[in-house]
Amino acid sequence: MALAYKLVHAEAPALAIWRELGDQLKDFDIAAQGVLVATYKRPDDIKTASGLLMPHEVVKDDEYQAKVGLVVKLGRRAFTDDEHISWYGYHCDPGDWVIFRPSDGLKMSIGGPGGVHCRLISDTFLKVKIPHADAVF
Repeated sequence: MALAYKLVHAEAPALAIWRELGDQLKDFDIAAQGVLVATYKRPDDIKTASGLLMPHEVVKDDEYQAKVGLVVKLGRRAFTDDEHISWYGYHCDPGDWVIFRPSDGLKMSIGGPGGVHCRLISDTFLKVKIPHADAVF
């Protein structure tokens, strides 16, 4: 079944995030089960595969209501079984797209106010991996 909602990107969203982050995360040390997720923000003036132009207000709302993100860094205990939780083999790695509730996690911007919007989220709040950034809306 083909996706009804698919966007056309000038640059792959994951590549754009990694390019913008550069080496800024090299000295970040994420605590325990934390997962740093770069929130997916659709570019301005983006079109759907059918040619529909997304309104600016919809795209702007991604800064506050994003529910899709790219895993960019893991804490040392992220997705590790312990006496309280068993992951049964489930794991997320940097480069995986995930969904989360917009209210979960600590919101931040890496690289200054106009930098990459991120959330630091506990691994237990990331229960779904998706194949690409536009898989859910």
